[in-house]
Amino acid sequence: MVFSHVVSIPRWSVRVYHADTDAGRVAHHTAYLRWFEQARAEWLCANGLGARELEAQHDIAFALIEANLGFLQAAEIDQTLVIAGTASLASRCTFQVSQTLMRDGTPIARANLKLACVGLQSRSLAPLPEAFKMLFAREVPRALDDAPAVAESAS
Repeated sequence: MVFSHVVSIPRWSVRVYHADTDAGRVAHHTAYLRWFEQARAEWLCANGLGARELEAQHDIAFALIEANLGFLQAAEIDQTLVIAGTASLASRCTFQVSQTLMRDGTPIARANLKLACVGLQSRSLAPLPEAFKMLFAREVPRALDDAPAVAESAS
């Protein structure tokens, strides 16, 4: 088994609601972090690694330990936005996520985040569970020399 350096996080759509905006009907900066987390959480849930599963099966949670956000354009009320991203293993206990928020295919915000696996009882770093690391696993194609010989058909 080989671990891929980077995996794609499926695209996730969000709508800008009134509660996400300030008095000018522009999305508040805190909404962006929530949207990025929603996309990340949905990816984990779709792979059986939702917050409740992580707690019940592994006694861990993922904690945001670094965040670098870039705001390129404002998101406004009633707009539908799409989040795309990638994740990569950073260490035995951490992973990184890069996400882009887009409006009509144009990036309007970017996030580079680092998350740590934390033991719920110890409140200290814990190794990423194997089930999580398997999201980065991929099969290595066999070399042509290893492929079974194909018998030539008689014409």
